[in-house]
Amino acid sequence: MSAAGRFINRPTTSPSGVATKTTYATFLLYSLFSSGALGAQAANTHAIIFNVKGEDLLFLDQPNRLLTDDARAQYARLDLQPVPFDSAQFLAPVRAGSKERLPDTGSRQRGVQAYFWTIREFVQERYLRFLFAEADDVASQLSFVVDQVEAKLATFAAEGKTTDPSISIEGTPIQTFDQLVDTVVTNVESWVRAAPGTVAAFERPAAGNPDAAPRAVSLPRVGDEST
Repeated sequence: MSAAGRFINRPTTSPSGVATKTTYATFLLYSLFSSGALGAQAANTHAIIFNVKGEDLLFLDQPNRLLTDDARAQYARLDLQPVPFDSAQFLAPVRAGSKERLPDTGSRQRGVQAYFWTIREFVQERYLRFLFAEADDVASQLSFVVDQVEAKLATFAAEGKTTDPSISIEGTPIQTFDQLVDTVVTNVESWVRAAPGTVAAFERPAAGNPDAAPRAVSLPRVGDEST
């Protein structure tokens, strides 16, 4: 795997043949996990698949009802059993507007876990930078602003109960991602000393993506006592 990893560790996103490459990628993973090729490393080896189109991959743990006898024979020639993945976990973003924090899937609900971060987790882990393409560029002035804002937010997250999924900024409770963005944009000029153009470059991405991050940053955590 270390020698040939570069040939399989690549995205299958080109317009033509996406389904074919995805099918082969899952077959290759199944072969690795089922053939004994991993040896003693099998127990500590895991694969992560990011599914961004359709929901077929949500059923990797289910039998393929369309598998033909010819396909079964081909598996047999490879000394493989054509059975589903026997150890798989499925995660999906929270459905928009779902107070129960249901996973945003259409064809499958059972066995799919909704994933998200609370406001406190988002701030403590300093995930704000993932809204900015230049956040990790040390030569970028924008990176400086992002670092300073994250540090400021971290001071607010250090206050209050660690089990509280929300935080308070300047005495204002922050319970939604939209509230966090609005508060950051309102206060960034007083928190950070930077050129007006750099601050404006920070404000645009922070406030300009209302559909993506709020589904991943949610409140409260399912089962939390504060629900």
